[in-house]
Formats: sequence, structure tokens, C-alpha cells
Amino acid sequence: MPNSPKIFIFILSYLLITHSPLAQNLALAKSLNDSAVALMMKFEKDEKVIELFDKAIAADSNYARAYENKVGILLKENRYSEALVLCSKLVTINPQNSSYFVLSGALFEKIIDTSLAQKMYTIADEILVRSIDNSKITSRTKARENLDRYCILILLKNPQKARELASSLQENWKGTELSQIILEITSQNRE
Repeated sequence: MPNSPKIFIFILSYLLITHSPLAQNLALAKSLNDSAVALMMKFEKDEKVIELFDKAIAADSNYARAYENKVGILLKENRYSEALVLCSKLVTINPQNSSYFVLSGALFEKIIDTSLAQKMYTIADEILVRSIDNSKITSRTKARENLDRYCILILLKNPQKARELASSLQENWKGTELSQIILEITSQNRE
């Protein structure tokens, strides 16, 4: 019987977590988000889709995927200020996601505030540098984050540093598929 208390505690914990209001809210948020995405795929009217994303967000205000998807719809409709408000919530939900800062920067550029755009890109770069320096991430993740950083350096109007990073990446990944990808990306940027 020594395993019985452990099993009981596990089952009790599982039931508490899966049947808690937070878990139910997340499940509802995911369901509503998925319904909205399905409607998007059927080319339904954007307002109907936005309504479902709003319901998903109302069900779980920390469910980032619903915000991300709603931002996509707002961008399609050139509703940049509204999308920027959602990006600020995404940054609050996950302040270590550099993509949210890059997206915020791009939106600031759309509403003609290049100084704030540059600040957002700088924060994204700092996040990536910290992540890349983390010895616990895989080499593939480091490579992807370095490619992200290359793009951010271009956005920061620092082509020299971007070229140095690209050269270093090509040298480190010489003879691999990743080296070819880096070459293609950097050659497109020169054009």
C-alpha cells in the first residue's frame, strides 16, 4: 500500500487543477479561440471572428493565443492602434517573448512613432541576447534566436552588426542546411 497515498495525492491534485475555475476558463478560452480560427479559415466576416476572440479573452485574460489571433485580424484591417493595445497586454502576459516587442515596434512604426519602435526593437534584442546566452537552450533554438536577432538588428538600423552576426552564424553552421538559410536571408536583405 505504499503507493496508494501518492496515487491519491496525484489524483486529487489533478482533479483540483483540471476542475478549477482557472482550468475551465482556459479550456473555454481555447475552445472559443479555436472556433474563431475555424471561422477565419472559412473567410467569415472579421467582426464575427473578433467577437469570438473577445469572448476567449474574456474567459481567460491571460490566454495569449487569442490576443495574438485578434492582433492578426486587426492588422489585416489596418487597425494599428487597437492592435498595439493588445500587444501591450501580450507584453504583460509574457514579457520575455521578444516577438511581442518586435510586433509592438512594427505597430509603432505604422502609427509614425519611430522612437518608440526603436525602443521596442531594443528590448527585443536584449531579450534575445539573454536567451542566447542561456546555456540551457538547444543549439537549434540558439540558431533560430540568432536569426531573429539578425532581423531585429536590421530593424534597429544596425546593418554592420547584423552582417557580423550573420557571418559568425554561417561560420558556426558551415556545411549545414542552416548555413544555407542564413545565406538566403542575408542575401535577400542586401537587395
